[in-house]
Amino acid sequence: MEVKKHSPRSNNSFTSLIETSLKLWIKTKCNSIKDLSLEINTSPSNLLKGHVSQVNLEASKVDFKGIIIDKINICAEGIKLKLLLYKLTPKVSLSKEFHIDFEILLSKDGINKIISSEKWSWIRSWFKKEFSLNYHFKILGIRNNLLILQTLNSIEDITIEKNLSIKVINGTLEISDIASKKTSLFPMDESINIKEATTDDNSIRVKCSSKVTP
Repeated sequence: MEVKKHSPRSNNSFTSLIETSLKLWIKTKCNSIKDLSLEINTSPSNLLKGHVSQVNLEASKVDFKGIIIDKINICAEGIKLKLLLYKLTPKVSLSKEFHIDFEILLSKDGINKIISSEKWSWIRSWFKKEFSLNYHFKILGIRNNLLILQTLNSIEDITIEKNLSIKVINGTLEISDIASKKTSLFPMDESINIKEATTDDNSIRVKCSSKVTP
């Protein structure tokens, strides 16, 4: 992810207030978030007009609407803000759509929490239907671009493991059962384009691009 540098960067109190306001706005969109850092790269004159050239954001331990993210890095460009400056802490809102590139790290434990939650039960149902899994399956490990799942063989009443491979196809994830050769595309929001997905140490790292609308 390329991060542009603007020199010199404004560090005045107004920029700091806008950064604080953006952080507060971001926190309202998440159930929880830790270690949030944010940097605005733009000129003071553009910022007064609500034009932001680039924003770089890093955060960890994010719960975004029940999606558990261990780490996230975001680079957003061409942002147009609506600024309400008459209060002690300025209020910030978006005035038009803008583009972002982001990278997220999802751990095995985080993914298990997502698929076991009521809010995202459709993900569990999709895996169950596409790969003949028992409803109470769970992910045992993530390595070598494989999801290693434990499920119940209802006929023999024993637990078995399934290996599902992951790769990026046409902006989404293609998931395949190694044993049966069954392949399915994971349903994604059309606004999100997945560029790369890699696995390491029981986690999945995904690089994406998207558009954010007001």
